[in-house]
Amino acid sequence: MALDSFSAEQQKLLDQLLDRQGVARTATAVERRPDPSAPAPLSFAQERLHFFDRMQQGSPLYSMVGLVRLRGAVDVAALESSLGEVVARHEVLRTVFQEDADGAVHQVVRPAATVTVTLPVTEAAGRGEEAVRERVLAETARGFDLSTGPLLRGSLIAVDPSEHVLVLCMHHIVVDGWSLGVLVEELGAIYAATVSGRSADLPELPVQYADFAVWQREWLSGERLEKQLAYWSGQLDGATAPEVPGDRPRPAVDSFAGDSVRIEVPAPVVAGLTRLVEEESATLFMGLLGAFSSVLGRWSGQSDVVVGTAVAGRTRTELEPLVGFFVNTLALRVDVGGGASFR
Repeated sequence: MALDSFSAEQQKLLDQLLDRQGVARTATAVERRPDPSAPAPLSFAQERLHFFDRMQQGSPLYSMVGLVRLRGAVDVAALESSLGEVVARHEVLRTVFQEDADGAVHQVVRPAATVTVTLPVTEAAGRGEEAVRERVLAETARGFDLSTGPLLRGSLIAVDPSEHVLVLCMHHIVVDGWSLGVLVEELGAIYAATVSGRSADLPELPVQYADFAVWQREWLSGERLEKQLAYWSGQLDGATAPEVPGDRPRPAVDSFAGDSVRIEVPAPVVAGLTRLVEEESATLFMGLLGAFSSVLGRWSGQSDVVVGTAVAGRTRTELEPLVGFFVNTLALRVDVGGGASFR
C-alpha cells in the first residue's frame, strides 16, 4: 500500500511509530559510484562474515553450493564462456576483500578481463548420485581465501553422455539464496543464446553490489544510525542467552560437527495451527515462533528468550536483479512468562 493511500489519521500514527523506532521513511535511490575501480566499503552484512572469517580463516562454514542438472549434450566451452559472462556482469562475483595499512577492509573488484572461468569435468559413469554427493562434499569442505579469491568455483560431473550436473560453490559473502536464482536464470539464458550463435541481450544492470554498499554506509550513518543503535540497545537491554540442557556438554570451541534432522509435521497439526493463527490475525511463522519460544522458555527456565532468525530479500527494485549478499539476522525477544496462555 502506498503511503499516500492512508488516511490523515493513519499517516500520523504511522509517522509517530516510525519516528519512535528510528526508522527513516524515505531514502535516495541507489546510484552507481563515481569510480568503479576504486576500493569500496563492505556492506554491513559482508562486514559480519568477514569478521567471522578472521576468527577462522579459510573455514568452509560459509560455503554455498548450487546444483544444476543438465540433460542432453553439453558444450563445455560454451558453458564456461557463459558462466564467464555472468561473472563479468556481476562485479561481486569477481570481488576480493583486502585490508589496508590502517586495518580497514575494502572490497576490490577485479577487472573482468583478468578473470578466467574453467569447469573441470569429473567422469562419473555408473556412479550417479554417489559421485554427485562426493563432489559436493569435497567442494564444500574447501574454504575460500577472501583476500585473493576467486570466491566462485565451478565444476561439471558427467553422469553419462546425456546428463551432467553443474556444481557451483561460492562464499556466502558474495551471494545469498536469491542470488542463486538470478545466477542460474542468467546462465541458462546466456548458454542457450551462445550455443545458438546469438546474443542473450540481457538488460544492463542498473547498479552493482558495491554501489549498494556505498549507499548503505552513507544512508545508515550519523543521527539515523544512532537512532537505530539506541532502539536495538533498548530492545535487547538485559537479555541473556537461554541455557538449554543438552545430552552432553558443549565444547568451549565449536566443532561444528553437527547434522540436520528432517521431520514432517502431520497434516492435521498443520491445519489446526493454521486455523489458530488465522483466528488471531497472525501468520504461521508467528505461531511457530510462539511454540518454539515456549519450548525454549520451559527448557531453560527463563521467561524472557531471544530468538535469532535470518531475514533476506531486496527492498529496492534496483537491487532485485543483483547477485549479492542481502541477509540480516533479526533478534526477536519474546516474553513467555507472566502466566499468559499460548494464544
